[in-house]
Amino acid sequence: MQRADLEAEVGRLLGDPNNTRWSTSVIDLRLDAAQLDVQKWTNAVKTTTSYTPTANASGVTVGDTVIDILRATYTLPDGTVRIEGAGFNPINRYQLDFERPNWPNEDPGEPVLWTFDASTKQIILIPAPDAAHAAVAGALKALEVRQPTALSTGSSTSVPFDSNALMVPYHRALIYWTVSECLKDNQDSDSLSKAKYFRSNDLDKPGEYEKEIRQILMKFDVPEGIPAKVQWKSTGGRLGSPGQLSKSNPLGFS
Repeated sequence: MQRADLEAEVGRLLGDPNNTRWSTSVIDLRLDAAQLDVQKWTNAVKTTTSYTPTANASGVTVGDTVIDILRATYTLPDGTVRIEGAGFNPINRYQLDFERPNWPNEDPGEPVLWTFDASTKQIILIPAPDAAHAAVAGALKALEVRQPTALSTGSSTSVPFDSNALMVPYHRALIYWTVSECLKDNQDSDSLSKAKYFRSNDLDKPGEYEKEIRQILMKFDVPEGIPAKVQWKSTGGRLGSPGQLSKSNPLGFS
């Protein structure tokens, strides 16, 4: 669907086909918010971007619209591509600080770990690449989830999700999200009930919007590039081997 089609369908479902109650500018603003919400739930649209790291610098700055980094690879000077499980692994930032607390002071070399720091909009390489490993143009490739480009208000033919063809069957998700948001403006019980019909905010009790989200989730994978990991350190226990100190055997007797 194009922007004009989306606006018309939203107006029809709202019983406001002439946009008397809700102007097209309000509808467009909410259609853009709906695009972002779909990406938040599904990570459906992904983009691969190449970055050239700076020698002796851990941080590689990504674009302002990047929401998350799902995968990353690193190309070595000899052309070898390091991937997850083969020399270039993702790590949670808190896990990194826990397991490798001295990482900011490590000597530059071949990066073997990466993490995404959304607060600074940087992919952090550990260790920082030295001159040889930063000399390859586009050495770092990242699979990104980005904020979709806003629909062009100057073109009625603007298509959501950056005109991604795979997302065309799911454009109705934007309509349902927008209709629900507009109905909330009325603040009466009937409108609020209808708003919940279109968007419940609960995947277990889905409204029409969540039904679309479920279909997207069935079609597209939703990877998390850096899975969380429970952190722990051994502090002793009740069991121990002969000769091994423990709470139950403090002197290490056999």
